[in-house]
Amino acid sequence: MTPLFQQINEQGPVSLAITALGGLGDGVGRLASGQVVFVAGLLPGDEALVTVVGLRKGVARGHVQRLLTPSPQRSQPECAAFGVCGGCNLQHLSLAGQLEHKRAQLQRIVGTAVQVQATAIDPHGHRRRTRMHLRRAVDGLQVGFLASKSDSIAATPHCLALEPELEALRRRCAQVLGPWLQVGEIAAVVGKEGITALLSAKTNAPPPAAAELAQQLGVVGLRYSIGHHRDHWGLMDVALPEIEAPWTVRTAADGFCQASATANRALRATIAQVLDMAGPHESAQEFFAGAGNFTDLLLHRYGHVRALERDAHACTRLAQSAAAAGWGQRLHVVQSQVAAALTPPHGRQLWLLDPGRLGAPEVTAAATKWRPQSVVYVSCALDTLGRDCATLVNAGYRPVAAAVVDAFPWTVHTETVTLFCQ
Repeated sequence: MTPLFQQINEQGPVSLAITALGGLGDGVGRLASGQVVFVAGLLPGDEALVTVVGLRKGVARGHVQRLLTPSPQRSQPECAAFGVCGGCNLQHLSLAGQLEHKRAQLQRIVGTAVQVQATAIDPHGHRRRTRMHLRRAVDGLQVGFLASKSDSIAATPHCLALEPELEALRRRCAQVLGPWLQVGEIAAVVGKEGITALLSAKTNAPPPAAAELAQQLGVVGLRYSIGHHRDHWGLMDVALPEIEAPWTVRTAADGFCQASATANRALRATIAQVLDMAGPHESAQEFFAGAGNFTDLLLHRYGHVRALERDAHACTRLAQSAAAAGWGQRLHVVQSQVAAALTPPHGRQLWLLDPGRLGAPEVTAAATKWRPQSVVYVSCALDTLGRDCATLVNAGYRPVAAAVVDAFPWTVHTETVTLFCQ
């Protein structure tokens, strides 16, 4: 125990007013000494009796003894597993409060010169892709999600976030796999054709053939790796229903797509609006293009598009979609790590990037060097967006439009779209 922690701990439980929400969803308050304390389960506006239970690298952690005054934004969690399951950790914050929290975070990043727009998504049954854990228990096979900071499954009779088809699959997995499976994991995604799934597991007995197992699970495609057994049957990828013809975006169970069809529709509409705001460009480069979730929006507006993506299967799907839509001659698909394939713009060009949570420091650094006219940054991580935004702003770009699409309601995560222009 450090001297500082001992000094804090000797005070015993203290009344703590929560003034902010941390990046992982913890409430943030300050002791009389000025020491910052993070407390899981508390919200801005809460006042609680808190015991400080840890101090590491100057950051104190607290445990709630008793809630004294609840926040006006506090909401009754709908899920019976809230507080145990590692997902949906903001169910105790009202939906309006969640949206405003995420909007305010983006506002702080882009500054006050831009009014941040925000779009809410109904959380009930919104998730169309999932990765569920399978664990043998005394009462049968458990199928679901890990408890917070644990390797055990959080028991829940019903997952409110999953699309109904995936919730039905969760229940069928327990029935179908229960008699013979020991431990494993199943990834699944819902598309136009139905569910395609990927199963990896351990068992003491040979599994049924993939075709038989797929029929029992009610999926249109199944690939599995069970012990030494490998098999596949049916569709290995499915089409996203919100994408309109002539464009098609297909994804596999272990591929990437936006977790919600409704959110993706709103995200695409938002990107279309900012592309129109950016004005005419001769061409575009798209980074982290995936299977083409946004590529058609560029092809509708610009004469030539260069799309970079490292995943070979996604590149193949993207090229096939372009050929089928009659846009193959105007799309150049490059399979590569982005950093290895950056090229300067030719003429008036727009860059669109949709990186993962690590952000895109290499792309924003290249933008400051080569100066594309406009940059559209789609982000799922506000911390790395803030870093990359600072790089662009310091180089003379200015945020022109910014929007939040709350694609991950009940969680601290969100999707954002920001347009930067010179």
